[in-house]
Amino acid sequence: MNRKRILLCRNQTEGLDPLLGFTSYYFNSNNNILVDLRLKSSPLLSEEVSSTAIISPTRRRTRSVVSQATRSKSSIRGYEATFRDIRRESLFSDVLVIDESYYHQLYDEYGTKKSAYSSLFSCPVLVIPTAEDRVEQVILVDDGEPSTYQQIKRMACFLPRLCLATPTTLLIARSSDKYVSAQEEKLWIEYLKLHFAHLAVYRVDHQSMHMLPVMVDYSKNALLISPAKMPSASLYQALAPITQFKLIVN
Repeated sequence: MNRKRILLCRNQTEGLDPLLGFTSYYFNSNNNILVDLRLKSSPLLSEEVSSTAIISPTRRRTRSVVSQATRSKSSIRGYEATFRDIRRESLFSDVLVIDESYYHQLYDEYGTKKSAYSSLFSCPVLVIPTAEDRVEQVILVDDGEPSTYQQIKRMACFLPRLCLATPTTLLIARSSDKYVSAQEEKLWIEYLKLHFAHLAVYRVDHQSMHMLPVMVDYSKNALLISPAKMPSASLYQALAPITQFKLIVN
């Protein structure tokens, strides 16, 4: 699908340009529909009150990015949204691009684990770090589960421009009871090389964890694709210092 309906979800007080910059760069169709959903300051996120759609004025700091999107024929509209509005919009959208601070606000509001957010929305969710709009590397964590393979494959089809142009590291981090045959692993890596043009492959366990700074670049922003439950808590902690974009797929 070339055209997409993309939700941009942010706080009232924060600028739109990182979200819009990300979508205009990686979702490069000329006819996307962009919906700018700004968090209502009142009522609360959980309140079941619908909002009235309004056209948001272009602020000085986002004018150049919005103008660029306008020239590319993308349609932009926006309104103040409750959580109910966002869930409804996600039913009829291809992706929700959400600011990291708003992501944490949802976390605080609902008291759930971040990995559980995939059940709150009916479309894939991209979490963008505050003030960042470019991915400099992709990190794939392979625990050998079919669900992880499906998540990575959907990401490859969903963001082909990013996957083909961005250095990618596959970290094979499987538990001792998770067996994958040599033939299956060969087929899997062959498949990934079709979609990730710059692919490096490493095995990670408790003995090689100290080598992570050699395997991935800690100075570059990363899009992390990992299982909902990391195979190793120490691996999760080791990757935490990297500024991370996150893709959550139902």
